[in-house]
Amino acid sequence: MSSTRAVTALAALIHDAQQRRQTATGVALAVDSAGMLMSPETAAELTALRARVAELEAARAPAEEYGPAFPWVALMDDDDRHEFLGELAAAAIDYYRPETDDAATLVEIEKACMTWRLTAEAQHAHNTAPGPDAEADRIVAYRNSDRPGVLLCREHGDGWMGLTPLTSENLPDGGLCTWGWPGPEQCGRDVLITEAGDPR
Repeated sequence: MSSTRAVTALAALIHDAQQRRQTATGVALAVDSAGMLMSPETAAELTALRARVAELEAARAPAEEYGPAFPWVALMDDDDRHEFLGELAAAAIDYYRPETDDAATLVEIEKACMTWRLTAEAQHAHNTAPGPDAEADRIVAYRNSDRPGVLLCREHGDGWMGLTPLTSENLPDGGLCTWGWPGPEQCGRDVLITEAGDPR
């Protein structure tokens, strides 16, 4: 920057800071932030470094859009991840053996990745699948199809043959257990409300 332009730029900066009623320290900080206290060489170096940072950030952005190369590794536990890395390293070590073709090394690396991906995804599916009692845990009541007015809570309907199990989706408005009706021993429990000790 020529000295005339530098003086003009500095004067404009000081004027702007004064308009905002900044103190002398505020003016000095504004001058420093604008890089006007640096030597021309240091200012040029700073500009080059800022340009390089912007270039590196732009280059990194597309890589982040693709996501991780092995997203399924996150599904592994520590032991499986350790074994996968061991197999990957063992396959990749052939790269350093002169008698091994690069294509054969890549085939072994891909085989290790495919095997462990299937293992990780299968194990994750197994770990997150509903158990054999998942449907039973959702049952809230039972209905007798021969007597539509009969609705039994789990306590009074579990184990009886011929009853239709119902979930909360089957009873959007809920319902009361009719066991013992019309006598004084009628249960009357709201089948959608669980009680302490109820496994639902």
